[in-house]
Amino acid sequence: MKSGEISAPELLKKLNSRDVQIIHISSKESFEKKRIKNSIWVPFNQLERLDFRSLDKSKVQVIYCKNRSCMSAKLIADLLADNGYQSLVYAGGIEEWLDLGFPLD
Repeated sequence: MKSGEISAPELLKKLNSRDVQIIHISSKESFEKKRIKNSIWVPFNQLERLDFRSLDKSKVQVIYCKNRSCMSAKLIADLLADNGYQSLVYAGGIEEWLDLGFPLD
């Protein structure tokens, strides 16, 4: 099963939604420096090992990493979709988010 994709403006509209969980999968150091508002950090390797304990299956999972050249977000979003989660990839990543001046934590 394939995940969907969400654009920056669409994600901006959903930032405070209780139906969405935004997941940063880059390094912990990257997450601590700059992250999309209301996002959580889940290590890539945890999700790659199918360890989904930190995810709420009732929410749409939005996965992002550094930028469009990072294929990890798409890989994880597809993996989640294959395991019954609603998942979207924000392909622009933190770099695009910063360029747009959208809210950070």
